[in-house]
Amino acid sequence: MLNDVLLVVLAFMLGSFPTGYILGKLIKKTDVRTIGTRNVGAMNTFLNVGFLAGLMNLAVDVGKGALSVVLARELGTYAHLPAIAVFFVVCGHNFSPFLKFAGGKGFGPLVGTLLVVSPLTILFVYGIVGLVSLVIRDSSAGSGIGMLALPLVLLIREVETAFVVAYAACLVPILYKHKRDFRALVQRGKEEKELP
Repeated sequence: MLNDVLLVVLAFMLGSFPTGYILGKLIKKTDVRTIGTRNVGAMNTFLNVGFLAGLMNLAVDVGKGALSVVLARELGTYAHLPAIAVFFVVCGHNFSPFLKFAGGKGFGPLVGTLLVVSPLTILFVYGIVGLVSLVIRDSSAGSGIGMLALPLVLLIREVETAFVVAYAACLVPILYKHKRDFRALVQRGKEEKELP
């Protein structure tokens, strides 16, 4: 039991590792929380620190998601511990205690967990994300809205129920981190309606 609790804590701490913040400081001597989208995720690092830094950020974020699930699966005793690890690694990434509970939007570690749980699901979900982004002409809000399809895709692919529940729960911290994007999308819609 104690071992399982420690693995959940480890998943959260792995998620909390502030990859983008560290790369910004090391490579450009800047705090990524003060530039661009003010997000510590890979996309902001790509755009404002550099391509190589963004690639490194993405690789580490995906890696910590995958590692969390693998450790829970291999070392845990509770059958549904890997699903619990999915939720906690995403929460750690989005609300890092190392950054006063700031963080990314959860996509890097989420992809990492899916690489272990259901790799093909990544193609389906990100295809939907891309389509939604094209329709609404906003990649940030589109990625948040498109993620709503994730639990449904997992159900269709007959992934274990515990994981479906865990990924559905992950939508809460992910959508919360997109609230600014949703507000901007709504505001843009209002402005377009007011145009003559």
